[in-house]
Amino acid sequence: MMEIFKLIGATLILSGIIFQFFGIYGIVVHRNFFVNLSLSSLIDSAGLFAILIGLIFYNGLNMASLKIGFIILLMLLLNPLSNHILGRGAYLSNYHPQRRAKK
Repeated sequence: MMEIFKLIGATLILSGIIFQFFGIYGIVVHRNFFVNLSLSSLIDSAGLFAILIGLIFYNGLNMASLKIGFIILLMLLLNPLSNHILGRGAYLSNYHPQRRAKK
C-alpha cells in the first residue's frame, strides 16, 4: 500500500515540474506584462500545488506533511492576492505594454 502512495506522490511531483517548465516557457515567449502575470499565477498555483501534494503523498502523514499543508494553505491565500496587487498597481499607474503590429 505504501508503494502506491509513493507512486502517486512521484507522479504528482513530476506533473508539477512539467507544468512549471511549460509555464516558464510561456513566460519567455510572451512579452506582455499582464499575460506574464497571469502565467506566473498559474505556475505558482497549479505547479507548486501539485508538487506539494505529491510530497505529502510521498512522505506519508507525519509532522512534515502538516507543515507542507500549512504552506499550501498560505500559498492558496496569498498568491492570488499578490498577483492582484501587482496587476492593479500596473493598471492604476496607466501601464500599457507595447502592442505588437498585426501581420
